[in-house]
Amino acid sequence: MSKSSSSTRLGDLAWSKSPKTSSSLFTLTYGVLVQHLCSSQTPSLEVNASLRKIGQNIGIRLIDDYISKTSLLSPNSPQQCTSFINTSEAISKVGLKMFLGITADVRVDSENSYTLILSSNPLADFVELPSSRSDLQYSNVLAGCIQGCLESVGFEVEVTIVKDTVWGDEGVEVKVEGKGRKKEELEGGFKDE
Repeated sequence: MSKSSSSTRLGDLAWSKSPKTSSSLFTLTYGVLVQHLCSSQTPSLEVNASLRKIGQNIGIRLIDDYISKTSLLSPNSPQQCTSFINTSEAISKVGLKMFLGITADVRVDSENSYTLILSSNPLADFVELPSSRSDLQYSNVLAGCIQGCLESVGFEVEVTIVKDTVWGDEGVEVKVEGKGRKKEELEGGFKDE
């Protein structure tokens, strides 16, 4: 059995066993968050940075959930990412399915870069950006989340939303570029300061 079909099965299994919430409630709640940020932080650049930071914080927590659930659901074949490109499979077929109920296609751009291609944006139902916010990266929380997950497991990455349905594109493209492995900041464990 191929790694892709095994990952797809694991993602489907994780999705079927996860508690669900209304996708409309999720989308509307996220929309209210973005609207609040826009009203309190006028420049879109600040809103974009806030959305990315929120996503990174979510990603740091989701990776623990991902690791615990995938090891429980598939104890004989843990989803280990031995190379940067392996992370594309884990994100596109398992992680996105587990937490958003969707999957993505992957286009490998190089050994250190890939693009996740989503046919729709689960965050953007009911959304239309005003022309005054054309530079708003509405889905930046998704980029931040992927970045937070990958950095938590030791990859230095740059994640960018390249295309988005809120900008009038057909789908969503998220470019993930590996910049190397993180060096252990504290060798030998934690130290009190």
